Amino acid sequence: TMSELLFSIAIPTYNRADYLDRCLGSVCSQINEDNRSLIEVIVSDNASTDNTKEIVDKYLREGHTITYLRNSENKGADFNVAQCYQKANGKYILVLGDDDVLVKGALNTVLDVIKNRNLGVVYLNHFSILDTYEEKPVMADKAVVIYYDQKKDFIKKVNYYTTFISGNIINRKAFAGIDLAKGIGTSLPQVPLILNAIKLFDTNAVVDTNLLGMQTGNTGGYSLFKTFGVNYMSMLNESFNEPSQKQYTGIIANKMLLTFFPFWIYRFKNQHTFYDEENI
Repeated sequence: TMSELLFSIAIPTYNRADYLDRCLGSVCSQINEDNRSLIEVIVSDNASTDNTKEIVDKYLREGHTITYLRNSENKGADFNVAQCYQKANGKYILVLGDDDVLVKGALNTVLDVIKNRNLGVVYLNHFSILDTYEEKPVMADKAVVIYYDQKKDFIKKVNYYTTFISGNIINRKAFAGIDLAKGIGTSLPQVPLILNAIKLFDTNAVVDTNLLGMQTGNTGGYSLFKTFGVNYMSMLNESFNEPSQKQYTGIIANKMLLTFFPFWIYRFKNQHTFYDEENI
């Protein structure tokens, strides 16, 4: 029942049936009789023209419970991500990229972290994968989990990965006062929710063991420097608007100036990327 739901995993997708198959396989293979009542799986299809529905149907035939949402037309990635959060019913919500995977053991590790706790954000550490990814199971009892009672320490640890959708599990109470529609068109509709969850709760957590495989080499289709240099900074300033919170924006901005932007400036000048052309 909805009142029992602890954890929602919502997957936005568009024309990436092969990736979706891999992603759903990594999730569904970890759902069993012991945890089934606690978990909800949603697929939000942005009017795919490939065999996305057939992939979902395959898992339904195998007996898995999946809520399949299909938009009547492609409404853009931001809308689809926002819709995932809006349709999720669990106490905690993970919007998982269709090209990312949860390693074996990750799901029960997450459930152990969030059960009987009132956390704002649970950040999942990750590693890069390619199309040739081979599963490497993680032992749930070996996972390193760090609980942060000081927001400053949590932000130092996670930093600009507060933008990473697949890495941030949020408490649904973070919806308080947040208008998801405002984030559509920014390429970061999830960020106000993540930042609000950090602000609202006394404790946040990091699973420092790699539970998440992040696909590399296929991200793009938006203006990277506008997204992270303008939109993200604006969201940080708006969210951390109290004098005592300004330091949080400073921590992230300094890290981006030292590592994020130099890396991407080099990439733009020397290598091919899938991002929009910009005047760096």
